[in-house]
Amino acid sequence: MFAGRRGPWVREFPPHFLVICNPENRRLTFFQDACRDFGLPDPPLTVVSYEDVLRGRIHWASLIRTICEFPHFRSGHLIVRYESPGENFEVEKRLVYEGAEATLKERHDSIENPPSFVSSERALGLSMDRGLILCPRQWFLGYERLLMKIHNDIVQAVKLFKAGHALLMPLSDSSVPLPPHAEPTDSATDDANPVHPLYPFTSLRLHFMNDPAEVALMFDKCACSEHLRARGVPVPRSIMGIRSYDQLREALTREPDFHKCFIKIAHGSSASGVIAYQYAPELAITTAEIEHDRRNGSVRLYNSLRIRHYARKRDLTVLINRLCAEKVIVEQWLPKARQNGDPYDLRILVVAGEPRQFVVRLGRTCPMTNLHLGNARGDSEQLLRDVPPEQWAAIQETCRRVARCFPHTCYMGVDLLLNEAMSEHWVLEVNAYGDLLPRITHDGLSTYHSEILAGLDLMERIGRLPTTPTSASSAKASEAGTLPEPRRHHTTRWVDLPE
Repeated sequence: MFAGRRGPWVREFPPHFLVICNPENRRLTFFQDACRDFGLPDPPLTVVSYEDVLRGRIHWASLIRTICEFPHFRSGHLIVRYESPGENFEVEKRLVYEGAEATLKERHDSIENPPSFVSSERALGLSMDRGLILCPRQWFLGYERLLMKIHNDIVQAVKLFKAGHALLMPLSDSSVPLPPHAEPTDSATDDANPVHPLYPFTSLRLHFMNDPAEVALMFDKCACSEHLRARGVPVPRSIMGIRSYDQLREALTREPDFHKCFIKIAHGSSASGVIAYQYAPELAITTAEIEHDRRNGSVRLYNSLRIRHYARKRDLTVLINRLCAEKVIVEQWLPKARQNGDPYDLRILVVAGEPRQFVVRLGRTCPMTNLHLGNARGDSEQLLRDVPPEQWAAIQETCRRVARCFPHTCYMGVDLLLNEAMSEHWVLEVNAYGDLLPRITHDGLSTYHSEILAGLDLMERIGRLPTTPTSASSAKASEAGTLPEPRRHHTTRWVDLPE
């Protein structure tokens, strides 16, 4: 379907994708379908489940070897992609387990209102409790740890695998043509156990579509907002470090512009635990449902599709104290532009530094515009007619600036609002996995097509680079009985930064 969009080098030497995900999730299906549309050889990707990684079932060196032995994998370019770990309770509780040690340390260091905590012993025995907001801070610390571990394990496995094969395999001719950039390498054949030519092993190059450190930064709304602000991206004013209801009220008395504000869990998603808060008369609008356990006096919060309004001080104190324990950002409530009377914001997918697909999200049911809360998509064509051209150009430039703040990440979803006069705009959040936008296209491409095309375009550019003359140094190292220093694996720079 899109095979013609591939360059000649990629057609001859296609890359291979390694996707870490929850395999049952529709995100993987969309990505697989898009790979097939580009005519990538079968299989175009290898799938690794988060659960298998968390259970210690993955032997990365063996997996890398399996990939390199695919007959079509001659380019040596392996593109690693992380998908969202959500919507899988087995994965969720194991991430809570992974974050237990770091959370326990934070609890010891906290003077007031420490984050909720489940011990590592209890975490693996948790049962599904639908909608429960389960230790979001501990979950985040676990996911951050897992991302870095996967990244380091893959890089180390590739280094060891390449070094081991370069040392053990004898020289022989290869019938497989090498791409223009490839350096001469060893290969071997064995009648009893045929081995794929060694070229992919010794010249294997890693590219990460999502940089683990940048993903973790996007998952921390407090740190992300400060990161963007420091780099000149327009973001709403915010208050950090609020630990309790009383502290919130005291802070807001000094901030008249925060008469209305949003209180967001730093590591939440899909409006989980978000409060639209009004100082006076006091009111909280939220998706969070409060449940008191009369047996032990504990409080649980549950996500709900039904919007709730809390006005009693007792409920507000319980709700806000509980959320503040998990780390929150308090953000100025800025009036949004409207489309046919409904306030809206935008989700814009940025791929390889350029804004692509976008969706208008109308806030019909509540101040939160998330579509799963009963809100609706707006009219994109009407938006482009309504927004002044110079403001739309400024929005696009802001999206490019956001991408430059995360130069090693191929794609991200930017949530952005316009003021009522459509004369200013602000970035609300940056979503590491903000590409789930079914039926939204740009230049005829879905979000997943755009991401794959960005990867293929990068491979095409790299494939046309001149060969680096390293064969002489490799020969000298061979004579000395030592291996050359392994090539360092840098996360791919997906965004070209200005000088």
